[in-house]
Amino acid sequence: MMDELAEFLRTQIDEDERVARAARPDYFTPEVLGQFSALGDARHVMRHDRARVLRDIEGRRAVLREYERAAESFRRYPDQEHAQLLWGLTVAARAVAYSYAGQPGYREEWRPHAVEGASGDR
Repeated sequence: MMDELAEFLRTQIDEDERVARAARPDYFTPEVLGQFSALGDARHVMRHDRARVLRDIEGRRAVLREYERAAESFRRYPDQEHAQLLWGLTVAARAVAYSYAGQPGYREEWRPHAVEGASGDR
């Protein structure tokens, strides 16, 4: 299951990066943002610009790398210390995966235990 979670995350993160890099970094000019009917929509778009999305992707990749390192360490050294590290990073990886809950391949068993109900659109 761990390898499937890692592969799912890698696929989603790679797609996010592909889409972000294809976007024009200077697209959201005041003229373009003025086309949004609600100020909240424009603010949302501005907060999720290309540069921010790419930074978010790097953060997600860092969690994924640490998760995979912890899984490998636990395979080599299946002791309590490595189990605790892997548990913590599994929680983090599942939290990252939850943002992709609406995507094909997401498994409900990956849903973080701390998430009590559905939030937002799927």
